[in-house]
Amino acid sequence: MKKRFEAILNLMNPHGSITGRAMFGGYGFYHDKIIFAILVGKKLYFRIGVNNEKDYEPYESEPFVYDGKNRPIVMPYLTLPKKILHNPKLLPQWIEKARDASLQSRTKRK
Repeated sequence: MKKRFEAILNLMNPHGSITGRAMFGGYGFYHDKIIFAILVGKKLYFRIGVNNEKDYEPYESEPFVYDGKNRPIVMPYLTLPKKILHNPKLLPQWIEKARDASLQSRTKRK
């Protein structure tokens, strides 16, 4: 999985100060120290919110779900369409929207 992480990071790096690190058996991607994406297994998930959730509707994006103590937990992340990851014109917009969704969730908690 580390090679996939590094390959994805290389695709993202031209679009801003993108960093990443290992976390919970996967990897997190950060833009200006704000997490906006996670890599779990072979799947890359981007953070969603009111600002970008509809962008995923035309695609067959799947939510990030993990097994909680008593039930599955659905997190606010959806799989990024492959055609977006490999599109240098669209990828920066999707990164920015995912980062904004993460920021919006921080604002709501305060």
